[in-house]
Amino acid sequence: MRTDRVRHQPARKCYIMGSSHANKLYAQMQKIPQILETFEIINFSVKGATYDRIQYPNENHLQPDDVIILWAYGNDLMEKHVYREGSKFHLRKFCPHSISYLENAWEEAYRYFSTVPCQVFVIDMVKRFVNCCPLHIYPGIDEFQRKANVHLKTFFETLSTVKVLNHMSLLPYGRRKLQRTFFYNHQCIVDNVHLKSALYFRVAQKIWQKHITHE
Repeated sequence: MRTDRVRHQPARKCYIMGSSHANKLYAQMQKIPQILETFEIINFSVKGATYDRIQYPNENHLQPDDVIILWAYGNDLMEKHVYREGSKFHLRKFCPHSISYLENAWEEAYRYFSTVPCQVFVIDMVKRFVNCCPLHIYPGIDEFQRKANVHLKTFFETLSTVKVLNHMSLLPYGRRKLQRTFFYNHQCIVDNVHLKSALYFRVAQKIWQKHITHE
């Protein structure tokens, strides 16, 4: 006699918020059975989103054992003098936004996270356009992005529910190697903006193994 198996619906929810990095992370989390057994994963990401297009779950629906992951703000780092050529994005002109501009961009998420009852992980910004090609070399762009990530951590971790994760710590390479621009660009970055697809899977694995409470 045939019996249809009813798929278990996890009680806990994991909300993925942000831009294309978050969307790619969401896709890779679907491939990890242990995550799917524990969480219903809900995607709030918006490809290409700047801070004013980030979507938020209704805080009244959140439970203490839920998890929120935000991966965003790379699109807010600098003025968008960007064009695409083939499979790669290029930065025509480097015009970084000020720290006060970035704090403004982060403020809405900060206010939202101050109201939620659950654990929040904010993944810092993947470096972009660092020596992307011989025509676009911008002194200071690497250091600017490093400082922006340091400030992001300081800004959000004043909230007890928020932990900021350094994206490099989630990759399968040592910190010393990742700090070398040539290695970072060639081993990690696929189009001057995004990580290689397999690395989003490794990020999902590391978050599950090292940061999310399983019980």
